[in-house]
Amino acid sequence: MAIRDFYDDYVGRMVAVGINDRHHAIVGWPRDRLATFRNIRFAAGDVLEIEIDGVFDVVVLPDVIEHIPIDSHPRLFRRIATWLAPGGFVLLNYPNPLFLQWLHENKPEALQVIDQPVHADGLLASSYAAGLYLDFLQTYSIWTREGDYIVAVMKSLAAPRAFTNERKNSLLKRVRGRFVRLLWRDAVPPLDMGRHPRSVPTQSAARRTHP
Repeated sequence: MAIRDFYDDYVGRMVAVGINDRHHAIVGWPRDRLATFRNIRFAAGDVLEIEIDGVFDVVVLPDVIEHIPIDSHPRLFRRIATWLAPGGFVLLNYPNPLFLQWLHENKPEALQVIDQPVHADGLLASSYAAGLYLDFLQTYSIWTREGDYIVAVMKSLAAPRAFTNERKNSLLKRVRGRFVRLLWRDAVPPLDMGRHPRSVPTQSAARRTHP
């Protein structure tokens, strides 16, 4: 009951805050893939209990897993795996566990009633056991320079896949990557909506590699 009471009050606080940078960051990742679809479905309920029929191309968990007890994660990912269509993906957005630990130690008043660090080892154990594999994981910044959030993409191990050689423009890509690494000023680049951000060395760090 205490948890329900907390979130009944918390919803009102979030509505008062309104849309913010965190929401824009979350939407930015699947925006390109979902922009043309009109069959997006919203459902409210306990993700561990709600009954959902059918399968979906994309399942998005924005700031969800850190609020679900860790011992319930295996069950959570087993449910998610049954909702995922062949070739679909799961998008997770959650706080960097090191950032969340820092909040526990320094700003506990900013935390929700359940707000636990989710480390990669536990996340992978739960998801792989459910038949999902980690396709992408990136730390990026929303509120802090050091990288306070993580975005992860998971796909089904059972989905058909193929691998092909890609040689077109390979030299151009290598030159472009080198140019970006030499000139980028921030250790953690800002989120580029619709693209995966890339962590690259700072300009000063890159220059130190030269005599």
